[in-house]
Amino acid sequence: MFRLSFYLFLTFFVFTATHANDFKSDIFSYDNLAEAKGCHVLLKGIAKHGLEWIARDINETDLPYVIKAFGNATITKSFGYGAPIPEEKIRKKFVDCWIKRFQDGHPHGALILLDAVTHERLGFYVAGEGDSLGASEIAGLVMEESWDKSDQPKSWRQGITTSILNVLIKEWAPEVKRLGTDPIVPDQIRKAFQCFNDKPLTLLEATASPINLASWHILTTFGFETSHVNLASETIVASYEGMLLESNQWEELLNSLFTSLGDNPLDKEKRHLIKGINGTIFALSQHPQFNVLKFHFERPV
Repeated sequence: MFRLSFYLFLTFFVFTATHANDFKSDIFSYDNLAEAKGCHVLLKGIAKHGLEWIARDINETDLPYVIKAFGNATITKSFGYGAPIPEEKIRKKFVDCWIKRFQDGHPHGALILLDAVTHERLGFYVAGEGDSLGASEIAGLVMEESWDKSDQPKSWRQGITTSILNVLIKEWAPEVKRLGTDPIVPDQIRKAFQCFNDKPLTLLEATASPINLASWHILTTFGFETSHVNLASETIVASYEGMLLESNQWEELLNSLFTSLGDNPLDKEKRHLIKGINGTIFALSQHPQFNVLKFHFERPV
Protein backbone atom coordinates (compact mmCIF):
# COMPACT_ATOMS: atom_id res chain seq x y z
CA MET A 1 0.00 0.00 0.00
CA PHE A 2 2.84 2.37 0.89
CA ARG A 3 4.64 1.59 -2.37
CA LEU A 4 1.48 2.18 -4.39
CA SER A 5 0.81 5.53 -2.68
CA PHE A 6 4.38 6.63 -3.16
CA TYR A 7 4.26 5.59 -6.82
CA LEU A 8 1.06 7.58 -7.40
CA PHE A 9 2.55 10.60 -5.64
CA LEU A 10 5.74 10.39 -7.70
CA THR A 11 3.78 10.00 -10.93
CA PHE A 12 1.65 13.07 -10.09
CA PHE A 13 4.75 15.09 -9.15
CA VAL A 14 6.58 14.22 -12.36
CA PHE A 15 3.49 14.95 -14.49
CA THR A 16 2.93 18.31 -12.77
CA ALA A 17 6.56 19.35 -13.03
CA THR A 18 6.78 18.34 -16.67
CA HIS A 19 3.52 20.11 -17.49
CA ALA A 20 4.67 23.27 -15.68
CA ASN A 21 7.88 23.24 -17.68
CA ASP A 22 5.79 23.63 -20.83
CA PHE A 23 5.37 27.29 -19.87
CA LYS A 24 8.10 29.37 -21.44
CA SER A 25 7.92 33.10 -22.13
CA ASP A 26 10.41 35.92 -22.57
CA ILE A 27 7.78 38.43 -21.39
CA PHE A 28 5.67 36.78 -18.68
CA SER A 29 6.54 34.99 -15.44
CA TYR A 30 4.58 33.78 -12.40
CA ASP A 31 4.95 33.71 -8.64
CA ASN A 32 2.76 30.60 -8.53
CA LEU A 33 2.87 28.82 -11.86
CA ALA A 34 0.85 25.80 -10.73
CA GLU A 35 -2.15 27.99 -9.87
CA ALA A 36 -1.41 30.76 -12.42
CA LYS A 37 -1.28 33.47 -9.76
CA GLY A 38 0.99 36.49 -9.53
CA CYS A 39 1.70 37.37 -13.16
CA HIS A 40 4.68 39.59 -13.97
CA VAL A 41 5.51 41.40 -17.22
CA LEU A 42 8.77 42.74 -18.60
CA LEU A 43 9.12 44.56 -21.91
CA LYS A 44 12.15 46.39 -23.29
CA GLY A 45 12.73 48.87 -26.08
CA ILE A 46 14.73 51.79 -27.43
CA ALA A 47 13.12 55.09 -28.39
CA LYS A 48 14.64 57.57 -30.79
CA HIS A 49 17.79 59.35 -29.61
CA GLY A 50 18.80 56.05 -27.99
CA LEU A 51 16.60 56.22 -24.89
CA GLU A 52 16.42 52.70 -23.46
CA TRP A 53 13.29 51.84 -21.51
CA ILE A 54 11.68 48.94 -19.72
CA ALA A 55 8.01 48.37 -18.92
CA ARG A 56 6.95 46.21 -15.98
CA ASP A 57 3.75 45.29 -14.17
CA ILE A 58 2.49 47.98 -11.84
CA ASN A 59 3.00 47.66 -8.08
CA GLU A 60 2.25 49.53 -4.85
CA THR A 61 5.33 51.76 -5.13
CA ASP A 62 3.93 53.31 -8.31
CA LEU A 63 0.83 54.82 -6.68
CA PRO A 64 2.25 58.34 -6.04
CA TYR A 65 3.41 58.57 -9.66
CA VAL A 66 0.04 57.43 -11.01
CA ILE A 67 -1.84 59.90 -8.79
CA LYS A 68 0.42 62.73 -9.99
CA ALA A 69 -0.02 61.82 -13.66
CA PHE A 70 -3.79 61.31 -13.62
CA GLY A 71 -4.35 64.37 -11.49
CA ASN A 72 -2.83 66.77 -14.01
CA ALA A 73 -4.93 68.32 -16.79
CA THR A 74 -1.94 68.66 -19.16
CA ILE A 75 -1.19 64.94 -18.94
CA THR A 76 -4.76 63.64 -19.09
CA LYS A 77 -5.94 65.90 -21.92
CA SER A 78 -5.56 63.12 -24.48
CA PHE A 79 -6.21 60.17 -22.15
CA GLY A 80 -9.53 58.61 -21.23
CA TYR A 81 -12.12 61.28 -20.48
CA GLY A 82 -9.72 64.11 -21.26
CA ALA A 83 -9.78 65.48 -17.71
CA PRO A 84 -8.00 64.86 -14.38
CA ILE A 85 -9.26 61.89 -12.38
CA PRO A 86 -9.99 62.26 -8.64
CA GLU A 87 -7.41 60.66 -6.36
CA GLU A 88 -9.91 58.39 -4.61
CA LYS A 89 -11.04 56.98 -7.94
CA ILE A 90 -7.44 56.35 -9.00
CA ARG A 91 -6.67 54.58 -5.71
CA LYS A 92 -9.65 52.26 -6.19
CA LYS A 93 -8.76 51.52 -9.83
CA PHE A 94 -5.14 50.97 -8.82
CA VAL A 95 -5.97 48.28 -6.26
CA ASP A 96 -9.18 46.72 -7.55
CA CYS A 97 -8.25 46.56 -11.22
CA TRP A 98 -4.69 47.23 -12.36
CA ILE A 99 -2.88 45.32 -9.62
CA LYS A 100 -5.59 42.70 -9.04
CA ARG A 101 -5.49 41.55 -12.64
CA PHE A 102 -1.85 40.57 -12.26
CA GLN A 103 -2.45 39.03 -8.85
CA ASP A 104 -5.17 36.87 -10.42
CA GLY A 105 -2.71 35.74 -13.08
CA HIS A 106 -4.02 37.74 -16.02
CA PRO A 107 -1.72 39.61 -18.44
CA HIS A 108 -3.76 42.76 -18.97
CA GLY A 109 -3.05 44.93 -15.95
CA ALA A 110 -1.30 48.29 -16.10
CA LEU A 111 2.36 48.74 -17.03
CA ILE A 112 4.82 51.31 -15.74
CA LEU A 113 7.43 52.56 -18.20
CA LEU A 114 10.87 53.39 -16.79
CA ASP A 115 14.18 54.72 -18.04
CA ALA A 116 16.30 51.58 -18.20
CA VAL A 117 19.39 53.44 -16.93
CA THR A 118 18.09 55.85 -14.27
CA HIS A 119 14.88 53.88 -13.47
CA GLU A 120 12.88 57.11 -13.45
CA ARG A 121 9.25 56.48 -14.25
CA LEU A 122 8.35 57.77 -17.70
CA GLY A 123 4.85 56.55 -18.46
CA PHE A 124 1.78 54.45 -17.80
CA TYR A 125 0.20 52.01 -20.25
CA VAL A 126 -2.75 49.68 -19.97
CA ALA A 127 -4.05 47.00 -22.30
CA GLY A 128 -7.38 46.12 -20.75
CA GLU A 129 -10.51 44.53 -22.13
CA GLY A 130 -11.83 46.04 -25.34
CA ASP A 131 -15.36 46.40 -26.69
CA SER A 132 -15.29 43.22 -28.76
CA LEU A 133 -14.83 39.58 -27.81
CA GLY A 134 -11.12 38.84 -27.78
CA ALA A 135 -10.18 42.53 -27.91
CA SER A 136 -7.78 44.58 -25.79
CA GLU A 137 -7.83 48.38 -25.80
CA ILE A 138 -4.41 49.99 -25.55
CA ALA A 139 -4.06 53.38 -23.87
CA GLY A 140 -1.23 55.23 -22.23
CA LEU A 141 0.36 58.47 -21.17
CA VAL A 142 3.92 59.76 -20.96
CA MET A 143 5.32 61.92 -18.14
CA GLU A 144 8.70 61.80 -16.49
CA GLU A 145 8.46 61.39 -12.73
CA SER A 146 10.57 64.50 -12.08
CA TRP A 147 8.33 66.80 -14.12
CA ASP A 148 7.73 70.02 -12.16
CA LYS A 149 4.46 70.83 -13.99
CA SER A 150 5.99 73.80 -15.80
CA ASP A 151 5.68 73.84 -19.59
CA GLN A 152 5.44 70.32 -21.06
CA PRO A 153 7.17 67.14 -19.88
CA LYS A 154 10.61 66.66 -21.45
CA SER A 155 9.67 63.06 -22.22
CA TRP A 156 7.15 64.22 -24.81
CA ARG A 157 8.14 64.08 -28.48
CA GLN A 158 10.97 61.67 -27.73
CA GLY A 159 9.43 58.79 -29.65
CA ILE A 160 8.49 56.92 -26.46
CA THR A 161 4.86 56.34 -27.49
CA THR A 162 5.90 55.02 -30.90
CA SER A 163 8.51 52.74 -29.36
CA ILE A 164 6.31 51.11 -26.73
CA LEU A 165 3.39 50.81 -29.14
CA ASN A 166 5.72 48.96 -31.50
CA VAL A 167 6.67 46.50 -28.74
CA LEU A 168 3.09 46.04 -27.55
CA ILE A 169 1.94 45.24 -31.09
CA LYS A 170 4.84 43.10 -32.25
CA GLU A 171 5.86 41.34 -29.03
CA TRP A 172 3.30 41.63 -26.21
CA ALA A 173 0.14 40.99 -28.25
CA PRO A 174 1.40 37.92 -30.19
CA GLU A 175 2.70 36.40 -26.95
CA VAL A 176 -0.60 37.01 -25.15
CA LYS A 177 -2.44 35.40 -28.05
CA ARG A 178 -0.07 32.41 -28.10
CA LEU A 179 -0.37 31.77 -24.38
CA GLY A 180 -4.15 31.92 -24.63
CA THR A 181 -4.46 29.53 -27.57
CA ASP A 182 -1.47 27.17 -27.82
CA PRO A 183 -2.53 23.68 -26.60
CA ILE A 184 0.99 22.97 -25.33
CA VAL A 185 0.65 25.78 -22.78
CA PRO A 186 -0.45 24.50 -19.34
CA ASP A 187 -4.22 24.63 -18.94
CA GLN A 188 -4.21 27.03 -16.00
CA ILE A 189 -2.00 29.51 -17.88
CA ARG A 190 -3.99 29.27 -21.09
CA LYS A 191 -7.20 29.90 -19.16
CA ALA A 192 -5.65 32.92 -17.38
CA PHE A 193 -4.78 34.42 -20.76
CA GLN A 194 -8.33 33.99 -22.06
CA CYS A 195 -9.34 37.13 -20.21
CA PHE A 196 -10.52 39.43 -22.98
CA ASN A 197 -14.24 39.08 -22.44
CA ASP A 198 -13.47 35.40 -21.65
CA LYS A 199 -11.68 34.93 -24.98
CA PRO A 200 -8.03 34.78 -26.07
CA LEU A 201 -6.61 37.94 -27.59
CA THR A 202 -7.34 38.39 -31.31
CA LEU A 203 -7.83 42.14 -31.72
CA LEU A 204 -6.23 45.39 -30.52
CA GLU A 205 -8.34 48.52 -30.12
CA ALA A 206 -7.29 52.13 -29.57
CA THR A 207 -8.77 55.61 -29.56
CA ALA A 208 -7.37 59.01 -30.42
CA SER A 209 -8.55 62.59 -30.17
CA PRO A 210 -9.68 63.96 -33.56
CA ILE A 211 -7.55 67.08 -33.01
CA ASN A 212 -4.45 65.08 -32.07
CA LEU A 213 -3.24 64.30 -35.57
CA ALA A 214 0.02 62.77 -34.34
CA SER A 215 -1.73 60.18 -32.17
CA TRP A 216 -3.98 58.73 -34.85
CA HIS A 217 -1.24 59.01 -37.46
CA ILE A 218 0.91 56.74 -35.26
CA LEU A 219 -1.94 54.24 -35.01
CA THR A 220 -2.52 54.11 -38.75
CA THR A 221 1.23 53.73 -39.30
CA PHE A 222 1.06 50.54 -37.23
CA GLY A 223 -1.80 49.15 -39.28
CA PHE A 224 -4.78 50.27 -37.21
CA GLU A 225 -7.90 50.88 -39.26
CA THR A 226 -11.29 52.41 -38.56
CA SER A 227 -13.26 50.30 -36.10
CA HIS A 228 -16.72 49.13 -37.12
CA VAL A 229 -17.77 48.04 -33.62
CA ASN A 230 -20.92 49.58 -32.10
CA LEU A 231 -21.72 51.67 -35.18
CA ALA A 232 -25.12 53.30 -35.44
CA SER A 233 -24.98 52.43 -39.14
CA GLU A 234 -22.54 52.07 -42.02
CA THR A 235 -23.76 55.40 -43.42
CA ILE A 236 -21.34 58.33 -43.49
CA VAL A 237 -23.16 61.01 -41.49
CA ALA A 238 -20.89 63.95 -42.36
CA SER A 239 -18.10 64.75 -44.79
CA TYR A 240 -15.40 67.41 -44.42
CA GLU A 241 -13.31 66.27 -47.36
CA GLY A 242 -11.30 69.07 -48.96
CA MET A 243 -12.14 71.62 -46.27
CA LEU A 244 -9.39 73.79 -44.79
CA LEU A 245 -10.00 73.74 -41.05
CA GLU A 246 -8.05 74.78 -37.99
CA SER A 247 -8.09 72.25 -35.16
CA ASN A 248 -10.56 74.30 -33.11
CA GLN A 249 -12.91 74.59 -36.10
CA TRP A 250 -12.66 70.85 -36.75
CA GLU A 251 -13.45 70.09 -33.11
CA GLU A 252 -16.38 72.52 -33.07
CA LEU A 253 -17.92 70.97 -36.16
CA LEU A 254 -17.60 67.44 -34.78
CA ASN A 255 -19.09 68.47 -31.43
CA SER A 256 -22.03 70.09 -33.19
CA LEU A 257 -23.02 66.70 -34.61
CA PHE A 258 -24.00 65.59 -31.11
CA THR A 259 -25.80 68.71 -29.93
CA SER A 260 -29.43 69.72 -30.17
CA LEU A 261 -28.36 72.53 -32.51
CA GLY A 262 -28.45 70.06 -35.37
CA ASP A 263 -31.59 68.75 -37.03
CA ASN A 264 -30.89 65.19 -35.93
CA PRO A 265 -28.22 65.08 -33.21
CA LEU A 266 -26.17 61.90 -33.20
CA ASP A 267 -26.66 59.26 -30.52
CA LYS A 268 -23.82 59.49 -27.97
CA GLU A 269 -24.24 55.83 -27.10
CA LYS A 270 -23.15 54.83 -30.61
CA ARG A 271 -20.26 55.47 -32.99
CA HIS A 272 -20.75 57.20 -36.31
CA LEU A 273 -18.82 57.23 -39.58
CA ILE A 274 -17.54 60.55 -40.87
CA LYS A 275 -15.23 61.49 -43.72
CA GLY A 276 -12.23 63.61 -42.74
CA ILE A 277 -10.63 66.48 -44.65
CA ASN A 278 -8.31 64.12 -46.53
CA GLY A 279 -11.08 61.67 -47.39
CA THR A 280 -10.28 59.17 -44.63
CA ILE A 281 -13.30 57.57 -42.97
CA PHE A 282 -13.32 57.60 -39.17
CA ALA A 283 -15.56 56.09 -36.48
CA LEU A 284 -16.46 59.00 -34.19
CA SER A 285 -17.97 59.02 -30.71
CA GLN A 286 -18.63 61.55 -27.96
CA HIS A 287 -18.60 60.52 -24.32
CA PRO A 288 -22.16 60.88 -22.92
CA GLN A 289 -20.99 62.46 -19.67
CA PHE A 290 -17.70 64.21 -20.44
CA ASN A 291 -18.40 65.14 -24.09
CA VAL A 292 -14.94 64.01 -25.16
CA LEU A 293 -14.58 63.24 -28.87
CA LYS A 294 -12.79 60.06 -29.92
CA PHE A 295 -11.82 58.30 -33.12
CA HIS A 296 -11.92 54.49 -32.77
CA PHE A 297 -9.39 52.13 -34.37
CA GLU A 298 -8.70 48.39 -34.42
CA ARG A 299 -6.01 46.01 -35.60
CA PRO A 300 -5.95 42.19 -35.69
CA VAL A 301 -3.26 40.42 -33.69
